[in-house]
Amino acid sequence: MHSSHTGSRNRFVRVGFFCIHCLIFLLTALVQLCYAIGSRWLDWPEGCLRACAFPTFVFMLRTRVRVHWELTFIMALAFALTGGIACGKSMAEACFSDCGCRVLDADRVVWELEAPDGEAVSAIATAFGRTVLTPEGAVDRRALAAAVFDDTEARRRLEAILHPMVRARADMWLRAAGKNDISVFSAALLFECGWDAQWTDRIVCVSASEATQIRRMVSVRRMTEAAARARLAAQMPVGEKARRSTWILENDTDDPEALRVRVSALVAQWRAGM
Repeated sequence: MHSSHTGSRNRFVRVGFFCIHCLIFLLTALVQLCYAIGSRWLDWPEGCLRACAFPTFVFMLRTRVRVHWELTFIMALAFALTGGIACGKSMAEACFSDCGCRVLDADRVVWELEAPDGEAVSAIATAFGRTVLTPEGAVDRRALAAAVFDDTEARRRLEAILHPMVRARADMWLRAAGKNDISVFSAALLFECGWDAQWTDRIVCVSASEATQIRRMVSVRRMTEAAARARLAAQMPVGEKARRSTWILENDTDDPEALRVRVSALVAQWRAGM
């Protein structure tokens, strides 16, 4: 397990940014109020309108400050988990859960969105036709995969439907966290989807060597070696994901206990910085 810095320093940085945001908003509010008062003496209709608009501006200011406050302190206890195929991300999720962390898997959210009566079903049927639905009204994931396979434009349409919904679910889940909860949002495509910007300095990557990935895909997923190599070639290399992450959980062994020890040590480090 590797780490580039401690959680406490990150918190001080976020608090600093939060204070700067508050100062900017307060200065803007002061300028707005002074201008409204001045306008009332020079041109009373415009001045009255601006004076009446000031409470609305203050309400917007209060809302923005509340959101920044939530992101500053809730996100300080939230982390993102990613990794390459056959690296052990699902196993790491279980380990984080066993350590008392809240865990949300983006893949599980997508399953819920595409289930019967799911939020995404109607939009996906409109975009790709009802042939991608099952008789029960769920999204047929194989049919949908075939519809977007090797079609960049179709894949972008699907992402435009699903990604905002997943982000909205994740944000709601984060805001539901308790004061001392540690939240872990798991997304295999964290970097590919561009979600890493929200999790700067709070990303954990589960990594394994290419040889280990291929061995696991062949032995566990019953893929041919050629198919395994093709799957790896079509994805972002796990080495690149690890390079862009804050912490790296190396998982070349097939011993779940070894990964559990690494995860426990990382969670202890996070709690120490709370």
